[in-house]
Amino acid sequence: MRTASIREFRGASIASPWSSNIQQVNKWSPNGDWVGAQQKVNGNLKYSLIPAVQWSWGTLEESLHYLPDNIILKCPDNISIGQSFEIEVVWQSSPTTIQIINSNYNKNAELTGIYHSMLRPKSSLE
Repeated sequence: MRTASIREFRGASIASPWSSNIQQVNKWSPNGDWVGAQQKVNGNLKYSLIPAVQWSWGTLEESLHYLPDNIILKCPDNISIGQSFEIEVVWQSSPTTIQIINSNYNKNAELTGIYHSMLRPKSSLE
C-alpha cells in the first residue's frame, strides 16, 4: 500500500510539498455525535447546501488509513468492475471541528457527487 500526501504550509515554502512515503499513525476515531452543514457538488457541477447534517463514527467495512495531522482516509479494499464506490477523508482540524470530504462514483467509475461537511460536537450546542 502506498499513500501520497500534499501538505499545506503557512509561511515559507519548502522545496517539495509532496511526500510519497507517509508513515501511518496509530488508530483513532472521532468520539461522540457531530452536527453541522454540508455542501454538495453533483457530477454535473450543480451546487447545493444541506444546512443540517448529523454524523458519528460507525462500524465500517472500508479500508482505513490513519495519516498525520488527524486525517483518516476511508476507501474500499477492492473495487469490482461495475461496482459503485465512495472515498472519504475525515480530518479533525481542531478538538471542536471535523471536516469530511466524500467522493461518490457510480458503477462506471464516473464521479456522481462530492460532499464537504463542516461539523462540531453536538454536545457544544446543548
